[in-house]
Amino acid sequence: MDSLAMIRACLERLPDGPVMADVGGVPDGYARAMVESARGQNVHHVRVREGRIDRYSVRTASFCNWQAIQHAVMGNIVADFPVINKSLDLSYAGGTDL
Repeated sequence: MDSLAMIRACLERLPDGPVMADVGGVPDGYARAMVESARGQNVHHVRVREGRIDRYSVRTASFCNWQAIQHAVMGNIVADFPVINKSLDLSYAGGTDL
């Protein structure tokens, strides 16, 4: 409820005027952005062709860090797996493309 109240307060304070602006045509090409997150580096890649997004991909930090699980569990018993797994705090949604 607090979150909704904050959103409503922000919306009420928005200045009058258009909420979108025409920026003209988007040039064809590629762009890559790297952002540091709590789990490591996230990489976003976009390709624009004929003014439209042709390809967009995201590589999450969890995607790379899932590879470490197999090394982290070596020599431990099965009961230790949940603790090891959560100590890396990996996102299941971010590592499903392995």
